[in-house]
Amino acid sequence: MIVMGAPVFFLRNGRRCRSTHLISTIPGKPGRVELLAFAKHLGLRQEWLQRIGSEFEHFDVMGGKRIAAAKSFGAKEVDRHRLVEIVRMKREAKTGEKRRRAYAYARAVQRNAERLSA
Repeated sequence: MIVMGAPVFFLRNGRRCRSTHLISTIPGKPGRVELLAFAKHLGLRQEWLQRIGSEFEHFDVMGGKRIAAAKSFGAKEVDRHRLVEIVRMKREAKTGEKRRRAYAYARAVQRNAERLSA
């Protein structure tokens, strides 16, 4: 399934513009194939794909007309929290493990303390 984050507004050359990320919920190469096929249908170039090979490979979709076209072609709009959940799910499928920020932070603090005491 192709999803896109809620559009955000920013200034581009002094004009207000909307932008969002377009990603696939399927991890790995099948997700990239699905995303590229959808992007081609939407009129996006393949070389515009960002973060290739990572769990957050995506297209930036800019402009109200293109965002509306993505919705009409079947992209589901999700909030940023759901978008982060999808990226985490893809990371877990790729690596086989959950990323735990608290644990990683505690290990970094411990390593830093060991380095200072040595």
